Amino acid sequence: MEIGWWKRDEEGRKYQVHLELFGRKLRWRWQRARFERWEDYPDPTDEDWERALELAENRYNRRLITREVLEMIRERRLK
Repeated sequence: MEIGWWKRDEEGRKYQVHLELFGRKLRWRWQRARFERWEDYPDPTDEDWERALELAENRYNRRLITREVLEMIRERRLK
């Protein structure tokens, strides 16, 4: 499962950020343009964690993810 959104860097260029969930693992990735390679996103900011948690809560309310997945994201954010 993926949770993703678009951000802008300091120069105003857009890029896409994804939080990939597989098993009990979370992996942050980012991509500048549609056909470029996905790269690891090593240091997600507090803003990134907040956005991921907000989107996960929205999906939980629509019953698209389980409570366990939502709690896993909350726990990892606090580490």
